[in-house]
Amino acid sequence: MFNKFLFLVTIVFIFCSCKVQNLPSESITARQVGTYEMEIDVTVLADSDKEAKRISISKAFDNIFFIGTPNTINSFPLLEGSKSSQKSFFDSFIQNGNYAPFVTSISDNESVVVQKRPKTIKFNKTIRVNIQSLRTYLTREGNIRRFGF
Repeated sequence: MFNKFLFLVTIVFIFCSCKVQNLPSESITARQVGTYEMEIDVTVLADSDKEAKRISISKAFDNIFFIGTPNTINSFPLLEGSKSSQKSFFDSFIQNGNYAPFVTSISDNESVVVQKRPKTIKFNKTIRVNIQSLRTYLTREGNIRRFGF
């Protein structure tokens, strides 16, 4: 009788300890706002608002530079080549704060606690970027060619 009880308790512990928690995935959506600006909604998982802002900005510019944003003025990537070939430029652009003149606003849409330990919060941020001035900056820095040359 004791062996059956021990076996049953062991089975219950095994099934209870194998529970996997599915965290929501990160996502990015973009839309055109006016002629020269676009809004990028970024959903990220982070443990603080400051970290979420940093990750959101990095993901937004990664999307603009290397992936493109369909159905906007920037449907193709701004930078040619792979991310690995432009890694040093992208890292310095984000870390040195060179993105700041092109970000016209950052707004918080929602934040939901997903997991308490370790602390994980799902943040949804909307970043508005002036694409025309960003394109001018990249042309002046020599990262993209002027049209027709």
